[in-house]
Amino acid sequence: MSPRPRGSARRSQSAPTSLPSQVEIATLRRRGTGRFDALHTALVQVNSDGSQIPVEDILQATRLVHEIGTALNEKMSRKLEERV
Repeated sequence: MSPRPRGSARRSQSAPTSLPSQVEIATLRRRGTGRFDALHTALVQVNSDGSQIPVEDILQATRLVHEIGTALNEKMSRKLEERV
């Protein structure tokens, strides 16, 4: 058995995919009021072409995600405290 040429198993970066990814399917199932559609779209984009995103953009997105998480955790804590 001869070794494969380097990169022969890789799909071209520009090759279109005809079927939705698992992330896109899960995203469509979770959609409710449409309030967070932009976040779902961002998730799909990161998962579909994450290797093409510049490092600076990944860093900025990571910071933003942490800020959103912090804000949501604080909001959830306040809501839960109100229930008690």
